[in-house]
Amino acid sequence: MKLGADRELFPHEGEDCYYSGLKVMRSPAGWYLGRTCWDKEDGFEEPYSRESDYFGTEEQAKTKLASGFEIRDCIENKHGYTTGALPPPPQPRHN
Repeated sequence: MKLGADRELFPHEGEDCYYSGLKVMRSPAGWYLGRTCWDKEDGFEEPYSRESDYFGTEEQAKTKLASGFEIRDCIENKHGYTTGALPPPPQPRHN
């Protein structure tokens, strides 16, 4: 049985997944700001994007998330932003 995505945690809808707002994440390379995705077909959460450079500590990443940061210029920046803190991606209008 597949569980549905918690839409409060994954408020944005893409073609194949629901994705989270920006949050502090960690990988073996360090702390970063990114998003996770809830896969619609398979029903599991996975990393979606890394939208900042790496930080040495979780506290540094939290500070940058709160105060703004420069977005990485690479393919992983799926939303095409250039600088500053990211707003939520646009959502379709429901009539």
